[in-house]
Amino acid sequence: MNQHCNYILQDFPIRKSRKQKKAFRKHISQIIQEEGYTVTEQKGGLSRSVNLIAGDVSRAKIIFTAHYDTCAALPLPNFIAPRNFFVFIIYQLILSVIILLLPFLAALAVYNWIDPKFATETFTITSIFALLYMIYGKANKSNVNDNTSGVITLLNAMLALPKEYRENVAFVFFDNEEAGLLGSSIFAAKYKKELKDTTIVNFDCVSDGNNILFFLSKKFKKDDTLMQALKNNTADDEINTKICSSSWSIYPSDQINFKKSCAVAAFHKSKLIGYWLGRIHTRRDNVLEERNIEFLSDLIIALSKIV
Repeated sequence: MNQHCNYILQDFPIRKSRKQKKAFRKHISQIIQEEGYTVTEQKGGLSRSVNLIAGDVSRAKIIFTAHYDTCAALPLPNFIAPRNFFVFIIYQLILSVIILLLPFLAALAVYNWIDPKFATETFTITSIFALLYMIYGKANKSNVNDNTSGVITLLNAMLALPKEYRENVAFVFFDNEEAGLLGSSIFAAKYKKELKDTTIVNFDCVSDGNNILFFLSKKFKKDDTLMQALKNNTADDEINTKICSSSWSIYPSDQINFKKSCAVAAFHKSKLIGYWLGRIHTRRDNVLEERNIEFLSDLIIALSKIV
């Protein structure tokens, strides 16, 4: 992992406010421009998202992406079990109940001690506040896996990719994934025609776990050349890999906005739950498996060579 990646880990761990995001984009733009990449910013949407694009989207046959925004600090982690629908749904339901507990208690207090007619309004207002806090609340200071890991994977590969293979690829750093995949939504809308047959490979939470899963859309799976390249370059003695269909998996990230896509993420594995991802959105998100970054950077370079 190169020195620029280490610098981002140390000096740009939080990218939540507009000022923090701007400083990050300025720094990373300078790095990749010095390497010969053309850099542009795409701005749009009610959220005023700013995506950072390196390369020519209209010419690219494959685009590698990662969101660079970071989340609010939450008391409980986001827990994802992409191949276990029962566990995933149960956890989300429990989390929803916990989130709505405070509004319920506030409404109950108003009903009993102030005025019953204000109880409904109290519940509605406090529920909205709780949901907004999950997105716009105090910044989480630990964002190593979600999604500094994706950012440095892209940067590590970009700097190592030989110049003769850069013409047909592009790299995009999405904004506002944590607010609802907003950055990738405006990107998909603006480049709808250009992306009709373009492959999107999205890296999100790739540094905590030695099981790397690839969630493929139906259109991606139909590309025999890509499928063979993916299979040929995902064998590793220390890292377990699994190619999955997105139709039978749940992984909520930016690849959802694209028809020909692949989501990449790292997981732990247990006999009871299967593959699982935790710790993100809390201060415990501080695990970085450098071998994952190197492995995936090499994969990006390998895929860039076959398009």
